[in-house]
Amino acid sequence: GAALVIVAYIVVPMVLPMEHWPQPVRDSMSVPIAYAGAEWTVEHLPDRFRPRVYPPPDGRQTTADALLQALPQGRATGKPVARP
Repeated sequence: GAALVIVAYIVVPMVLPMEHWPQPVRDSMSVPIAYAGAEWTVEHLPDRFRPRVYPPPDGRQTTADALLQALPQGRATGKPVARP
């Protein structure tokens, strides 16, 4: 799963600029982690095959404390989700 997310982070910006990503994706706490994995992966590719890895858009910064303090939502709580 992580490898798929990293590959997607490398490939998707080639087709769809980050400005056009859905807001929930841009605000995701996992985007900086995917970026770090993408950078690591690209560093280990031969020079002629290295794509450009775009940094994540400005927004929330992911920290271990933020991940530990995240509140479950939706099905994780067992409560129905309020829909507008």
